[in-house]
Amino acid sequence: IKKQTGVPCGTGLTPEPDSNMAARALLRSFGGAVPDQNQQVGINADAAVAAREYMARLFKEAVTP
Repeated sequence: IKKQTGVPCGTGLTPEPDSNMAARALLRSFGGAVPDQNQQVGINADAAVAAREYMARLFKEAVTP
């Protein structure tokens, strides 16, 4: 994102509401939810793993320094 647009990402990763909402939005965008349809926390579900991998790439490649 940053290389293509020149605009860094400003997503947080702290225990406050904005970071929590951003993490949940990423999780949902990959098809996950907390809790899932069975009221379980599926942190190792495929959707959760994909969201975490994307978030890691986002921080590595596009986060504000």
